[in-house]
Amino acid sequence: MEKLNEDDKKFVGNVVKKLHSNRPNQKNIESKGGEKEMEKPLTLNEYTCERCSHTWLPRSQEKPRVCPKCMSPYWDRPRKNQPSEEETI
Repeated sequence: MEKLNEDDKKFVGNVVKKLHSNRPNQKNIESKGGEKEMEKPLTLNEYTCERCSHTWLPRSQEKPRVCPKCMSPYWDRPRKNQPSEEETI
């Protein structure tokens, strides 16, 4: 087994820190009064694009600006004039 150099040690340390920080939100937190509280679980909304019907989970709590698939900034608004089948033929 070979020894790790300084860069490898830093990399492994960062990976371990990241793994520990990504634990589920079940850890106890002390409130200002000294009593322990449980963290509330994070809830994410599922979004669906009105243009391309793509469904996704956001990376943050903010409302998405565009659909990640079709890049439409109007992903949350239905089309005003949807062409009928006769018009498209």
